This record gives sequence, C-alpha cells and structure tokens, in this order.
Amino acid sequence: MSQIIAKKGQLAASDVLGNAYSLRGWLHYANWRLSEASEDLGQARAIYLGTGNLRELARVDQRLGTVAERRGHLSSALASLNVAERQFENIGAQGDRMITLMALAGTHQQLLEFDKALAATDRYWSEEWTSNWGAALYRAWALTYNGRLREAETLLASAQAQSDPEEAPLMRAEAAALSARIALYRGEYAEAARLARRAASTELQESDRRDYLANALVLVQALQASGQSLEAGEEVRRLQTWVAAFDDDRLHAGAALARAEQAWTQGHRQEAFADFEVAWRYAERVGIPDILVAVGAAYGERLVEVGQFERAGAVSGRLSAWVEQDLRAARINARILQAMGNQSAVNAAFQSATRLAGERQIGGTPGSKGRMVVLSP
Repeated sequence: MSQIIAKKGQLAASDVLGNAYSLRGWLHYANWRLSEASEDLGQARAIYLGTGNLRELARVDQRLGTVAERRGHLSSALASLNVAERQFENIGAQGDRMITLMALAGTHQQLLEFDKALAATDRYWSEEWTSNWGAALYRAWALTYNGRLREAETLLASAQAQSDPEEAPLMRAEAAALSARIALYRGEYAEAARLARRAASTELQESDRRDYLANALVLVQALQASGQSLEAGEEVRRLQTWVAAFDDDRLHAGAALARAEQAWTQGHRQEAFADFEVAWRYAERVGIPDILVAVGAAYGERLVEVGQFERAGAVSGRLSAWVEQDLRAARINARILQAMGNQSAVNAAFQSATRLAGERQIGGTPGSKGRMVVLSP
C-alpha cells in the first residue's frame, strides 16, 4: 500500500493507486489520525473520479463522511454520507448502502435528530437483518433514543439468539452497553451498573473511545443513583486517568461532567460547580448538540437545585433549539419554567417532555423534584 503510493510518480492514475490511498486513509481513521485520513481519502476520490469507478467513489464518500463525523464536522458528514447512499442505491450495492445508512443514523443522533436517525434505519431494515449485529444494533439504538425501549430489547434479544456467543465480542459489548442504558432509563440502577461493567471491554475501548466514554458515564450514574458513591468515585478516577491520554475535547467534557456529578453526590458543591464550568467550556468548544445538551442539562439541573435561576436560565437558553427534540433539553426547560412560577407554561413543557420520553423514566412532573437521566439522550 505505502509502497504503491511511494511509486505514484511512476503510475498513471489508476484504481490500484486509488485503492492504496483509500485503504491507507481508512487505516489512519482506525488509528484516529483524522487529518491524514481526510487527505488520503481526498486523493483516492480524485483518482476514482478520473477512472470512473462508481462503487469505489461511493465507498470513499462513505469513508469521508465517517471521518468528518469523528472530527465533529457533522454537516459535512451528512453531505458525504447522503451522496454515498444515493450512489450505492443507484448501483445496487445494498450491503454498502446499509452501512452508509447506519452511519447516517449515528450522525443524526449526535445532532439530536432522533426521528431522522430512526428513519435512516427504516430505509434498510427488514427482519432478515436481525442476525446482522451491526444492522440490528443501530436499529436498536435508534429505537431507544425515540423512547421505544421494549422494541429495542426485543430486537437485541432476537439478534443474540441468532448469533454464535463466541463471535463478535465487540458487538456483544455494544449490546450490553445499550442494555445498560435501557436499564438506566427505567430506573433499574443495579442492573444498569452490572450491564455497563460487562460492556466495558477492551474491544469497546479500542474500537471507539467515545462509545467507551458513554458507557462509563452510564456506569457512574447508575452507581451514584444506587447509593454506591465509593464505587462511583473509583470509576470516575479510572475514567479521568484514561481520558488524560487523549487530546479530545469530547472526552474531556465527559470526564469533567462525571467529576462534577461525583463531587455533587459527595456534597462538595463548590468543587462540583467548578467542574461543571470546565465541562461546559469543553462542550461549547466542541459545539455538537449532543454534547451541549448532555452537559448543559446536567449543569442546569444542579443550578436550579441551589436557586441560581439566572445562571440556569443562561445555560438552558443554549439548549432551547432542541426542547422539541431531546428529553434532557425539554426537562431542564420545564424545570426553569417551574422555578419562575409560570404554571401554564410548566404544564405544557412537562407534557412535551412526557411525549419525548416514550417508555423512558422522566423523573419529574410539575411540583416534584425528581431528576431524570441527564448524562445521555
């Protein structure tokens, strides 16, 4: 591969050279060298345009979209993935099209466009895909984010029943992570912690560090909610040590959020608010809706609890674009209105949150002080 690229001056633009760039770009992606990945994939795309290889051109667009998603360039990711999906459909490459639609679903989820994420899986889904771990998992995640927990669990159970227990350890870790999240949404904290521990595998950590972070946050919150503060603290320290090795603002936002919630659980409010501010600065720097809402909703809830309504309103105001899409944003909006004493608006806001929740536990109604799950959609 690298030897072929080194001889590019001796080679005419050909599929062989395009393939070498495309493969090297994908290896860069796997190792989180995202600038290098974009460069090589761009070279491959230019070559395939010249050779007219439509399938490989579509595959490069798919890969460019996936790299853009990992870099946080979500609009660019959607553009590339949509182009690739249409090309695959035109040439009848259904397997590649399905993979592209799965990537589209994941990108829509980060944008808090959960209806579009589910619609993307609708476009490839049929019962014949139940035995395909990747297809089933993306579908189950999309169902979960739309509050359809029973359907997601049924799909996971069917996928597990149709697969070899010794195969696909990464997919099984992903399935355990999703099952942990579902248990958390239902308030089954001990079960959520058990499943999140099972999911925290080497395969998950090495495959996608952000998925590993999301599962770690589920574990921390489940332990905190079940009164296991010491165990939660150990997990927060372990998470912080792991995150410190990476230059990734999304990871640092999550680690700071976990520290803040742990400090709050232990009664250290000043320390908690300092870490919430750190997490919020990281989230604003990243600018991805999912990260902003994860941090902002948690921070806003704690500000409301201590009567800092002006600051809570400022934070929640940044989430206002998503109050009709995301349960966490809807919940903190309702809590702010409740604090302001606007009862008619409170009732409407909680009705909206209830609609978004589906089968998820909302954790609060007008007049209550219950908290909902806020660290994940």
